[in-house]
Amino acid sequence: MIGAIVPYLTRIRRSYQSNDLVDRLNYHYTAFMIALGAVTLAASQYVGKPIQCWVPPQFTGSWEKYTESYCFIKGSYFVPDDEHPDQDFIKRDEAVIGYYQWIPLVLAFQAFCFYLPCVIWQGLNSASESGFVSRMRKSGHYLVVLYIFTKLLYVFNIFMQFCIFAIFLDTRNLCWGYTIFTDIINGREWDKTGNFPRVTMCDFNVRVLGAMHRWTVQCVLVMNMIAEKIFIFYWFWFILVGVLSILSLGYWLCALTASSLQRNFIAKYLRCLQAATDSPADEVRISAFVRHFLTGDGVFLLRLVQVNGGDILTGEIIAALYDKYTKRFDKEFAPESPTSSATATLPR
Repeated sequence: MIGAIVPYLTRIRRSYQSNDLVDRLNYHYTAFMIALGAVTLAASQYVGKPIQCWVPPQFTGSWEKYTESYCFIKGSYFVPDDEHPDQDFIKRDEAVIGYYQWIPLVLAFQAFCFYLPCVIWQGLNSASESGFVSRMRKSGHYLVVLYIFTKLLYVFNIFMQFCIFAIFLDTRNLCWGYTIFTDIINGREWDKTGNFPRVTMCDFNVRVLGAMHRWTVQCVLVMNMIAEKIFIFYWFWFILVGVLSILSLGYWLCALTASSLQRNFIAKYLRCLQAATDSPADEVRISAFVRHFLTGDGVFLLRLVQVNGGDILTGEIIAALYDKYTKRFDKEFAPESPTSSATATLPR
């Protein structure tokens, strides 16, 4: 049956790739947006100066460059302006902020996670006709099961993104984006909260003539100013995408598993195009057409055509397929009554 629909789908290739708006919002727009943020922050690291430190006057230019490189790689720690650094150097090391060096890589990984469900869908959709896949395709529900599975992956991915953010930023508060946003609105900036601090402290040792000298310098993390805005925006964006993904999953679950909704979807177009009536004979034909000819996979593809191509194209395809089916139906069951036809073996 799918082979009968595919020729019509050349007029709207995107439908055959099984993409609705929420799918594209996940694997295309969101993945691109995160990748753009990764490139922006990577540029601030490798093109500009991600960290600048205030060093003692006796430091030469090479010493200053070494200090900034060391503090960026090792990490620094935040100390509020009204407090003094802890005299325990072990506690200082435990308070080191070490995430900003990895922001571009983590964002690149997150962008890949948003695109991964699409890769899985395309890979399984083009799987070989053997074994379990072959049996599922013959059942007429392979695409339905695969698409619902892909939708579940999108929802699961959103949840994992919040966990990745929480682990990466070393916080147990999954609502950190909202918390930081309200702090900014209420005038509590980074210098009070320590969220994405712009000014930090860094300790390092220098060996001079066999003796170790420990230095503490103050550094400015320019990239944290950009990272804060990007991360807050991503947090709220993920909330939006997550809600839409859950709603989309619920919609497709109902649309693809409720037989009455499948039948009503097809019957609506057939009656609108006057290809079928409310007569008992047509009711039997429509039910057989949906159950045995289209199957769940066929209805799924037609719904995607509707989402991407509109009602006119969908109606044309349904009418053409129904006309092909009724010719076979009438040829095989013309001598029988609608009642007996309902119990006979229907054409596939």
